[in-house]
Amino acid sequence: MPRTLEHQEGGWAWAVLLASMLSQGLTLGFPTCTGVFFTQLQHDFQASNSETSWFPSILTAVLHAGGPLCSILVGRFGCRSTVMLGGILACLGMVTSSFSRTLSQLYITAGLITGLGMCFSFQASITVLGYYFSRRRALANALASVGVSLGITLWPLLSRYLLEDLGWRGTFFIFGGILLHCCVSGAVLSLAAHRTHLFILAVLLNGLTNLVCVASADFGVLVGYCLVYSVSMSGIGALLFQVLMDIVPTDRFSSALGLFTVLESISILIAPPVAALFMGTSFCVLQKKERQGRQAEVGGASAEQDLTPEGPESSKKQLCPEIMYVTSL
Repeated sequence: MPRTLEHQEGGWAWAVLLASMLSQGLTLGFPTCTGVFFTQLQHDFQASNSETSWFPSILTAVLHAGGPLCSILVGRFGCRSTVMLGGILACLGMVTSSFSRTLSQLYITAGLITGLGMCFSFQASITVLGYYFSRRRALANALASVGVSLGITLWPLLSRYLLEDLGWRGTFFIFGGILLHCCVSGAVLSLAAHRTHLFILAVLLNGLTNLVCVASADFGVLVGYCLVYSVSMSGIGALLFQVLMDIVPTDRFSSALGLFTVLESISILIAPPVAALFMGTSFCVLQKKERQGRQAEVGGASAEQDLTPEGPESSKKQLCPEIMYVTSL
């Protein structure tokens, strides 16, 4: 990171500021949405208020208490690697928490692991601003804190929207993918060639378009998604090997290329089954809601028929018991 002192408050410094803003919004703004899941967690785990409240308490406490460990990692590996490590841990914690069967498992996954990952990404993204800003450091920190305000505003809204369709387990799984974007923020926190910057921007656009496309089935939205997605994918394809050559020594390029292709093959192998699994789950949820809606309509219609007289004959039938009762007297 010392090289960044030569480029303080340059053009790339503002890109670092945006990355810091995104990282703070993803991490420090996240705990505000945990209350949305409180009732469902309490119901699924049959837990008391006190037992359920330990999950957000552990998450928030670790998010702030992991500072000493984060400072050691920053001093040893730098801000960039620390932010990316935090994104991986936060993603891992939320994904594994979606499979939790007990509250103890939720404490460890969504509480401890996710909180520690958020701590690394959050505190390292603040530290890095000192390397890129000196005269405008106060302004940079103030602008970066805007990301926290956006996160506090958007996280609960997104949580409520996803909870209605996917439940808390599916929502936590998707949150893992969202928090993985901290790695994209971390990748911006270093100086590199301009094509590396373009490659990072293409990856960021690619990930964001995949998140936006599920928000609406409108034809115009899908057309815009296809355009942005195609442009970002073309940028990734054109710059991928050039960036790999820039960051890997020539004598080790073949090994790096082999490792990359192995990782690519794994994603190609598991992506279609995982997508099919999510589609099947979504269809099951939709069918269940449709059945519940039809049952509610049938129940309401039958109740109206019971309360509504069918005609003159029905009124006579209703009076018969009263007449018989009087004559028996």
